[in-house]
Amino acid sequence: MDKPAPGSLHSINDRNDRAVATLARTIQHQQGAFALILAHCNDGCVSQWATHRLQELLSLEVGLLHLPASSRSLLSPIQHFCHQHPPQALVVVGLEDLNELDDLLVATNRAFNAFTHQFNFPVILWVNDRVVRHLSRYAPDLKNRTPTSIRFLSDPLSDSLSDPLVVSVASC
Repeated sequence: MDKPAPGSLHSINDRNDRAVATLARTIQHQQGAFALILAHCNDGCVSQWATHRLQELLSLEVGLLHLPASSRSLLSPIQHFCHQHPPQALVVVGLEDLNELDDLLVATNRAFNAFTHQFNFPVILWVNDRVVRHLSRYAPDLKNRTPTSIRFLSDPLSDSLSDPLVVSVASC
């Protein structure tokens, strides 16, 4: 049987599964300690699919925090979300829709030590290209403290196709 052509739907779907599996392994490896993980994706459908698939794969309690567009802090919403029952991992979505993204990133950069002291679980931030650019500019210390992001892509013709972790979905 012939191998699927690079960029074919079959190839992209295989890469989808590998990327989500990598994210799941990373979360499992970081259990009991704070870790900040960037999941980089420019397609909301792909990030929704991957988050759902991640929750299916893990036998852990994975919380999902939707940041309101008016958020100016990451620490406070996470504290509020985890007040009653901290999850074993927390997925944070909505950074791309924030009104004051730069303020939130500066505040998060300043408060990073509080994250490491208050949370003993991995936090996964869904980011897109714009958020990553702002992260590098307004929170360079925070960006330097995160491991390499796990990249998810939806366009099989993207220049980043050579990236080892590529994800696509047929529909949202």
